[in-house]
Amino acid sequence: MKLSQEELANRLDINLPDGNSYDLCRLKMLNLFLKNPKQVLTCPQLLEKLWDIDEKYVDEHTLTTSISRIHIKIEADGDTYIKTVYGMGYQWTGGEKK
Repeated sequence: MKLSQEELANRLDINLPDGNSYDLCRLKMLNLFLKNPKQVLTCPQLLEKLWDIDEKYVDEHTLTTSISRIHIKIEADGDTYIKTVYGMGYQWTGGEKK
């Protein structure tokens, strides 16, 4: 079962307008993947688009950890939404069966 954008946001607990920068970052990340389906986004691309706008430096490990947490929350139903492309980056698959 593929999740809608609203269902994905609910699983990520990002509907609360509390202004938490971590929640906003996850929302930005989700929107970036949804706008670029099937396209491999490299770590430098993700870091530039997600954090450099706000002039906050975040390293690649933080990015990897954030994506891992998103995996846990949205892939509980057994479908794959974000695929790790070894040596390249991450790709939105939109809910492929594992």
